[in-house]
Amino acid sequence: MKPILKNYINNKIIIKIFISILLLISTLSLIAISPAIAASFTLGPEIVISYGQHPSIATSPVDGTMHIVYVNNGLRYRSYNPTTGSLGSEELVASGEIWAPQVAVSGDGEVHVVWEKNTTASSYIGYSRRVSGVWKSTGNLNPNSPYRAMMPRIDVDSNNRAHIVFWKNIKGGTLPRGQYNRINKVNGFPNIELTKDISGWENDRFGDIVVDNNNLPHVFSGQVLSISHWTVSESGIFTVAPSLPKPSDPNIEKFMEGISVATGAGGGFYGFSKDAGSLEPKEVFNTRIGGPSKIVWDSPAIGKSVVAAGDMVVNGRAYAIFADENNKGRVLAIDTDGSVIEPILFADAGNQHDGVDRHGPGGVGVVGGGLYVVYQDDRSGTWQVYIRKIITENSPAPTSITVISPNGGEIWATGAHTITWTSSGSPGTDVKIELLKAGVDSLINPTTPNDGSYIWEVPETQMPGSDYKVKITSASNPSYTDISENYFKIINGNISYPLKRIVPRQNDWVEKGTILRSGVAGSWDVRIGGAISPSAIIKKNGTYFLYYIGADGDRSTDKGPRHRAIGVATSKDGINFTKYANNPILTYLPNSNEEEGIFSASLALDDNGDIIMYYSALDAGSMISTSVVSDINMAISKNGFDFIPSGTVISHSDPDVWGYGDEIFPIGTLHTNNKWYVYYITKNSNGIMWDVGLASGTTKEKLTDTKSLIVYPAADDSINDIIGGTGAVVVGDTIVSFFEKGRAGNIQIRITPISTPEEIIEPYDSYQFDYGTGSIHHAFFLDQEKNTWFMYYWDGETGIKVKTVDTGHIYGNVIDSVNKTGVPGVKVSINTTLSTMTDTEGFYSFGVGEGNYDISATLDPTYYSYSTMISTTGNSDVVHDIEIIKKPTGTITGGVTS
Repeated sequence: MKPILKNYINNKIIIKIFISILLLISTLSLIAISPAIAASFTLGPEIVISYGQHPSIATSPVDGTMHIVYVNNGLRYRSYNPTTGSLGSEELVASGEIWAPQVAVSGDGEVHVVWEKNTTASSYIGYSRRVSGVWKSTGNLNPNSPYRAMMPRIDVDSNNRAHIVFWKNIKGGTLPRGQYNRINKVNGFPNIELTKDISGWENDRFGDIVVDNNNLPHVFSGQVLSISHWTVSESGIFTVAPSLPKPSDPNIEKFMEGISVATGAGGGFYGFSKDAGSLEPKEVFNTRIGGPSKIVWDSPAIGKSVVAAGDMVVNGRAYAIFADENNKGRVLAIDTDGSVIEPILFADAGNQHDGVDRHGPGGVGVVGGGLYVVYQDDRSGTWQVYIRKIITENSPAPTSITVISPNGGEIWATGAHTITWTSSGSPGTDVKIELLKAGVDSLINPTTPNDGSYIWEVPETQMPGSDYKVKITSASNPSYTDISENYFKIINGNISYPLKRIVPRQNDWVEKGTILRSGVAGSWDVRIGGAISPSAIIKKNGTYFLYYIGADGDRSTDKGPRHRAIGVATSKDGINFTKYANNPILTYLPNSNEEEGIFSASLALDDNGDIIMYYSALDAGSMISTSVVSDINMAISKNGFDFIPSGTVISHSDPDVWGYGDEIFPIGTLHTNNKWYVYYITKNSNGIMWDVGLASGTTKEKLTDTKSLIVYPAADDSINDIIGGTGAVVVGDTIVSFFEKGRAGNIQIRITPISTPEEIIEPYDSYQFDYGTGSIHHAFFLDQEKNTWFMYYWDGETGIKVKTVDTGHIYGNVIDSVNKTGVPGVKVSINTTLSTMTDTEGFYSFGVGEGNYDISATLDPTYYSYSTMISTTGNSDVVHDIEIIKKPTGTITGGVTS
């Protein structure tokens, strides 16, 4: 079994522990002794955890508590405090015949457990998470009986998501294959976000999963000549990565027993396994990407390995625990130079029963400088689980490089920036500097002096993003390394400044009044509202097409909108609209149920100039049902009025769709990079509640890839729901998305490069309109020809209104006259009674018409006031940077007398 541990060394390094236990009846076979150095372990006393077998352990990074699971008439759990030596109460996690449990602990201290459960028909994988002392389960991870599923492995990422792999095949048959699952927590309950078969994992039932420091999962599987390696994208795409090679020693035959992989110093991967070329005891060997691969232990004095090795890496030293062929538990260590510490005995053979399952090394935890080994033993005549501390001596020096900047939260535009760090000990004279993004490393400089600073010229070609970190590693000793604590942001200097001008600020919008009203009694749109409406706007051949949802009355059950359908209104100027005489243009009532209809729509033009509409199709399943599900369907029109439906493109019941299970609503469509993208809102019974996903594909009819984009905790739905918006407005080479968060006019603006539509970054700006407490829906549109923005929105009662920004701008930065940096919080005013405050970078902007404007900037009492006059012509833009002068400071001294 393989526990996972994430702990912190010097508050900087996350330690991951991966231990694998396998069962094998063995006989003796010997080869030469590997190089070894003197043992450097000291044993503490054995502590009995409970009766049971197959233990697994993980240590909390929050408080060092050890969490142990084991099998004893079901799956049991117990905690151990190494500081006080106290044991928590035993808890039942799952009943039945349990095998191979694995435990992991996330960064917030929550315990994750995965296991194999056997039934008369098959075996399946179960998962449970301990939330506030209560076990909450997802149930069966492989429901397709008669599959047999075995040997699960688990790791967790910094977002508290569990990543699980296991092996499955038809019981008694062939076609083995690995399966991957990602599990999140929503509304306090586990939710299966993603399930994928691993098509390349087809010859071995043993594998492992590791989440690296960038939250990128890595899957490993034992094959004949190597340990195969894949990375897993957010949408579940498996990409072949460098494999762990087969050792060159001719005595090693195969890798197909006990794969166990951990991240090591410098971010590489270290793997342990046991050769399984026959039914004889075989050697423990170690291999690593970019490093040596060799036998690390076998001895004529004490035999070879029966139970395969597990591993972890602490400060560059790799540790393995295993059972030898005489059923004795042992631990060894491998230093960064490849030298091996001869295994020390931590559990001697007792009164064994059948020579199987003896001293199964269930896992290792690290607290206070000591290893804690958990294992099983039957010396008392009954299987018991033990824990024992092994104090390690002469450990390698701790990592002594520390990244200072960027260390998280910085915003770096293209241009020169200084990377800084500190070092101590013996890291050498030079370091390597790398840039990390989504698990991919790129070199900034392969060798630069270890002097604590490096000026990096961020290139204009650098992809913008909010998930960057810097990694600094000694060029001569990779055990000296460090990574930024948190993500920093890189923005493109070519687009960030005009983007702030192009995307309107809240005070730029000008109200133009009501453009559409509800229909008369008896009409199809007597109700406008109760849906994401207005839904979308598009311009084709000089005509604006505004699509909105209407209902023909109230439902008899709950007075909600009945028979929702979609209609269109047209305009030549984007303000004065006329409803289409033959509305509604599209309906969906498969069972003539009052709840059914169309809830939202999104649009884009294809290469032929046809309008492609994605819309939510609500289906009640029968005429009398009071609940609905929603798929995303597609329809095509050449003229904007006559749409031909072409069926479902995203199904609510497809388990490969992120957020599947109940209702899915499109809110934005984009056709770029020879791909189609649909931004959608989803909610389901697994806890996803009004969150945002993205579907994409190379053809408009097949959107095969889906992923989560915005997921908020569901503690307060009125605050965290994404209830509508416009998913994609293209501004130059940038996508601007407007999401309605909550139900009171709060609009969140997010941006992303058009080259990566699947990357929604943190909020760029926001609007807060005062609409009271009603749910108001908006649709945004940028007319590129007129350089005019339109905001269409339902007024919460009977009509649809519009705001516009169709004037020029005065914009720029307010900067300090001495250090030339932006000054936040400056009040900038013009003589139209408009005023604004500069943002964190000192930026300001006004929407203005043609004329002369007195502009002033004040920040009392720190700076002197500034004023000047600016002239504009037509709808032109004027860039005007303002330098303000800081007032001198001094000290006033004196005394107070009466």
